Amino acid sequence: SPALGPFLVGISAAIVLFAGGIARPGDFGVSCNPARCLGLMAASHRFTYHWVHWVGDLTACMAHAFIYYAVPPFCNQRIQD
Repeated sequence: SPALGPFLVGISAAIVLFAGGIARPGDFGVSCNPARCLGLMAASHRFTYHWVHWVGDLTACMAHAFIYYAVPPFCNQRIQD
């Protein structure tokens, strides 16, 4: 049901933050905001892993576009060319 959407998004974000905090103590939630990561990297003059935020976002965007095309939401029929 559409009413569960915001709740499920919140729960999934909470699970990701919790898992990230357990996997690497001390960096709890920093990577969920690329702008915050860029600020920290600029302050410390270490841009070694900043590419991860660009590649991750672009990869997720392409995967989402493919899934959106392959399984269109709110449509009972498949897209046929």
